Amino acid sequence: INVSKSVNHLLKGPFCVHHATQNICVPLRLMDVLTFNPDKAPKVADILAEMTRIIADPCIDPVENGTILIEKKSILDYYSFSSLAPYISIFLDHIAAVERSYAALTSTR
Repeated sequence: INVSKSVNHLLKGPFCVHHATQNICVPLRLMDVLTFNPDKAPKVADILAEMTRIIADPCIDPVENGTILIEKKSILDYYSFSSLAPYISIFLDHIAAVERSYAALTSTR
C-alpha cells in the first residue's frame, strides 16, 4: 500500500538517485525491461569515480568523440565516456521522438 502513497516509492524521473541504494534511475527501451538488472544500474559513486578518471586522462577529448563544445570543457562534455552513455542515448532518442510527434501534431493545425 505504501508504494502507491509514499513519494519515496513513486516512479522517478530519469537520472535521479535512489536514496537507499544510490542507484541512478535510468531510462530503458521497452524491449529491455525484462532483461534489465537493477543491481547493475549505475551508482553515484561509480559515476564520480569514472568522471574523475575520464577528466584526468589527457588522451580523452570530447571533441574527438563528436561532442560540440561552445566554450570550455565541462564535466557534462564527458558523459559519453561513462557508463551513463547508453542511457543518455536512450533518453535523447526519446526526446527526439517526442519532438517529432509534437511537430507533426502542430503542423496539421
